[in-house]
Amino acid sequence: MRHRIIRATLACATALALAACGEDSDTRKTGSARNAGKGFPVEIRHKYGTTAIASDPKRIVTVGYNDHEFVLALGREPVGIRDWVGVGPVTDVPWAKDRIAAMKAEPALLPRTELNVEQVAGLRPDLIIGIFGGMTDREYETLSRIAPTVAPPADFVDFGVPWQQQALITGEALGDETRAQRIVESLEGRFRRARAENPEFAGKRGLVPYAFEPGTFGAYASGDLRSRFIRGLGFEIPPRIDELAGDEFYVEFSWEQFRLLEQDALLLYGSPRAKRRQVEADPLYRRLDAVKEGRVVYLDNEDTLLGAVGLSTPFSLPYAIDEAVPRLAAAVDGDPATEVEEAE
Repeated sequence: MRHRIIRATLACATALALAACGEDSDTRKTGSARNAGKGFPVEIRHKYGTTAIASDPKRIVTVGYNDHEFVLALGREPVGIRDWVGVGPVTDVPWAKDRIAAMKAEPALLPRTELNVEQVAGLRPDLIIGIFGGMTDREYETLSRIAPTVAPPADFVDFGVPWQQQALITGEALGDETRAQRIVESLEGRFRRARAENPEFAGKRGLVPYAFEPGTFGAYASGDLRSRFIRGLGFEIPPRIDELAGDEFYVEFSWEQFRLLEQDALLLYGSPRAKRRQVEADPLYRRLDAVKEGRVVYLDNEDTLLGAVGLSTPFSLPYAIDEAVPRLAAAVDGDPATEVEEAE
């Protein structure tokens, strides 16, 4: 199954309900509350135990697919970053390429597929961060022999750590929780403004489905970063999606479940663009009211919005909001004649 491969390679990298203050506060719990404001040493709890960081790290390697952008946003420069499969090289995405180009030294690029442990060791890290990804216990054990390693927290599915929590955990690991908190508050403000300016999103049923091959459809569960993004804008993910996904971050639909695509707005992931016409020609898909009424925002590998939403970093989220909101507004305006703007 394609997503089994994505779990290993993250072929297409992937805000809790920000309208609710209670949920915002939940995402602000870092790995170890007793470290707040104390600098170093710190201890960070995660799914594989506790990592102790004795002093301010100088050589940081990020092995998650978006971790480097959180480190950069906190004013630090990793010496090694993980590549990913998406819209161009990880160093050339429009929302972060200037910041990466301005680094004092070009970071080593780790492979997007299997982690090269020897390469990581050769970078002589004193901290390894791998929050966004499917780090296994074996990988953690190996990496932690090289340097203190921050693994994903235990409370979320792989690739599903909320960006708020990821920012705060990273800030804690780097001894700068105050700056991390400011980043979170600034981004939450961007989402609040987007919701206030688009009240029509509130209460609408939204879905982030995928169609990578003709005749194969599925959707991302509410814990996936792509679904968290539209939830942050005010949309609601149908509960049935999470029921079907279980412990996974996605669910592939059977033909009997196909009607779950009948929602108020769809942010449809597809790859590559050449296959889109084949997807659109699917007889069942063409019969959906959501399709007939223009409620679909199409994304593919040529659309940078795909990567911006999937990574959900302090750099990509403002870009994603600016790009996605006008398209989603056109999708839910109730007028099938309104064209949903697409990337050129």
